[in-house]
Amino acid sequence: MAKPQKQLSPQPGKPIAVREYSFIPHGNCRQPLHPGACEENAPWCFSRSWCASSIRTILRNDRYRGRVIWGKTVKVRAKSGKRIYKRTPPDKWVVRELAEQRIVSEDLWKSVQNRIERVKQVYGEIGRKGGMQGRSVSSPYLFSGLLKCSECGANISVVSGRWRWRSDVVYGCPQNTFRGPSVCTNSVRVFRRALESRLLDGLQEQIMRPEVVDYVLERFEAELVKALENLGGELEQMRRRKERWRAK
Repeated sequence: MAKPQKQLSPQPGKPIAVREYSFIPHGNCRQPLHPGACEENAPWCFSRSWCASSIRTILRNDRYRGRVIWGKTVKVRAKSGKRIYKRTPPDKWVVRELAEQRIVSEDLWKSVQNRIERVKQVYGEIGRKGGMQGRSVSSPYLFSGLLKCSECGANISVVSGRWRWRSDVVYGCPQNTFRGPSVCTNSVRVFRRALESRLLDGLQEQIMRPEVVDYVLERFEAELVKALENLGGELEQMRRRKERWRAK
């Protein structure tokens, strides 16, 4: 018996999807949906916590334009023997147009995709070669990618930037900021300069202890001796090669 075809109902989630699409072409930077977006307790709203990844999924979902695509990935066997998913080229996809499932006009869809491409050209794609190589690497902030939330374990990041009346950014838990207290209850916010000052003072206090300094010097001396021994061995090999070359 064939499996029933998956369908996107034109009603559940339609107000949110259409509203998010309508904001993007005008250059509005959409923040994740606030908990009030589900205040009507609509049956399609399974969670009161929306984040940026949810909005990105909505804006790239071809089903909202009435197009269903199969075969974007295929299972292959890697060299290790493990079966993994591999992306297939677009000419291998199976595409079907379902006009009854469309909830976003084609003009609006194209406007949104053009906007996404323009942003991508300016800022690059995070984690993709040629773009920003991960936030912790390209971030100008000292402790990006090194701090963890004590409640949920998420990476602490900058959750609020500078603006007219504030000259510094704010660190916080992104799960609490963007998904709400139902996901993480840690609502602590700390200014970047205050946090970095306290952390650097603590690091300096720990690093400059006599036993730590002695340990670092001992390790440095051992590694230096090891490097010199390796260098001496390489020089001896070069000397022998030179003698063999002269003998020929």
